[in-house]
Amino acid sequence: MKNSHWATRISAIYLVVSCCWILFSDMILFSGTDVQHTYWFQTVKGLFFVLASSALLFWLIRRDSRLLCESEARFRLLIESAPDAVLVQSGGRIVYMNAAALDLIGATSAKQIIGRDVINIIHPVSRDIVKERIVSVANGKVPVSCQEETYMRLDGSPVVCEVSAVPIQFDNQDSALVFVRDATERKFAQEQETNAQKIELIRQLAGGMSHELNNLVQVINGNTELARASLSPYEQVQKYLDPVLYAGHQAAECISRIMAFSTSHNPSIADLKLTVEPMKEEVLCARPPAKVAPAVAAAGGGVKEAVFGNSTVVLLAEDDSMVRSLTERLLRNAGYSVVVARDGVEAVTMFEASANRISAVLLDVVMPNMSGFEAYALIHARDPQMPVIFASGFSGYETPADLTLEPGVNFLQKPFERNVLIKVIQSAVEKRQAQAIQRG
Repeated sequence: MKNSHWATRISAIYLVVSCCWILFSDMILFSGTDVQHTYWFQTVKGLFFVLASSALLFWLIRRDSRLLCESEARFRLLIESAPDAVLVQSGGRIVYMNAAALDLIGATSAKQIIGRDVINIIHPVSRDIVKERIVSVANGKVPVSCQEETYMRLDGSPVVCEVSAVPIQFDNQDSALVFVRDATERKFAQEQETNAQKIELIRQLAGGMSHELNNLVQVINGNTELARASLSPYEQVQKYLDPVLYAGHQAAECISRIMAFSTSHNPSIADLKLTVEPMKEEVLCARPPAKVAPAVAAAGGGVKEAVFGNSTVVLLAEDDSMVRSLTERLLRNAGYSVVVARDGVEAVTMFEASANRISAVLLDVVMPNMSGFEAYALIHARDPQMPVIFASGFSGYETPADLTLEPGVNFLQKPFERNVLIKVIQSAVEKRQAQAIQRG
């Protein structure tokens, strides 16, 4: 109705003005002449033209008005139904908000917010930035790029948003059309991803650190055990070695928790619980058992002579020099002969050279040049019956599908104790001897 009204008014004005102009101009032009009939012919022709052009003008104005109204309706529908918040601020005050914008700030109707200062919905941490952007749009008449701002709901709670704005004319006033997107989920996902990356880095650090610390604790505990065993139970120095060994065992427990954290599928810092149990008085006063003869029974009996030579031979492969030296000393003190290799390649080479003399193989899992698992595959192919024990302070590796690691049977978790080492080796040697006798 409004569009038709304006189209009718404009067309009528055009029609009246044009008709008056034709009538009066022709009257003046042909007055006092002998061509009065020509006057009436020209006048009728002119009036017909004016009437036709007036009708055309009316149709054009009405069509353009209708198209403009339809375009405005489509634009308004698009803005109203947009998933992102859209608002218009003019002179620093809010003059329009779509449904998403009202929902963003927690308003139930436009009446709650229209006319208010736009700074009222901006969180204090972002108000200075927003004021600068308002001035930039108002004075510079240029769009402002998307950036992160913190809005504030009517209840005072903050909401992180991505905001951009363009200058427009709204109700004949310089205004800004502001687009606001709730970035809470994106920020949360970004933080989750960042935290996951940090946790993964911590896991990798924990795994590598545990591996190295295990070797150091292994050396400390093993040499302390050797020192205690070499002394009389009543020597004064024993009271200094007991706390060292106790502290070493506590350190091993902490490293074990770090190792578990590094391999967990759902790690949590709170699960580490790196607390140390206080040393009890009875531990401080405890005395080690009397020394035993070599090749005894940490495993419950004497070590029998291997059938593959004059002594029981163990092949030891360990890349860490301190752990290698300690383990060799523990095995020799227990009565075993030891063939030492520094990595998997040397282990395989030595095994192939002395396979008929070796009764058991002790392989570190993580070694340069060739890992313990790779060395095992070659040794197993050469002699499927050869007992192989693995030792490692790290658990972040994949075990071969045809191999099952059983702690205390074919796997030693570093740092291991002397009696555990001897028991596992003793069991492996006896198994090898039993097989040899059966083939006998």
